[in-house]
Amino acid sequence: MNKYSQYFVFLLIILTSCSADGPELPLWLDGEWKTNNKSGFVGENWVVENDTLIMGQGLVHVGGQLKAMEEISIFISKGQIYYGAKVADQNEGKQILFKATLIAPGHLVFENPEHDFPTRIVYKLKDPVTLEVNISGRDEEDTRTIELNKR
Repeated sequence: MNKYSQYFVFLLIILTSCSADGPELPLWLDGEWKTNNKSGFVGENWVVENDTLIMGQGLVHVGGQLKAMEEISIFISKGQIYYGAKVADQNEGKQILFKATLIAPGHLVFENPEHDFPTRIVYKLKDPVTLEVNISGRDEEDTRTIELNKR
């Protein structure tokens, strides 16, 4: 795919993420997103289940072993978009919900000020194959940003 085709697809993704009927899921998240590090990679895999649910996993690959760090989802409930995260050894294995506070083409912000960490999760599609994910807490030192590439 040449450069112009990629940007046409990117524009199409942005335009189709807008709806006058209410929020729509960020279908542009669908697929494998990864970044390499010294010992392997970190990433997220997302699968669109239906028009109200996207399921995913936060993954880490270290020392030749692939491990799911968390089960994640983005879903619509009662006209609102939510992000859910479940980490097996945290929060008694219960899903923690974050409510969407900003929904824009290629940009989502989810917040839960009551949660210890993170309190804010931001997804920003920089181009058709580059996704920036930012998680932050109550203190500025708690901010982490990672750039993932679509595979």
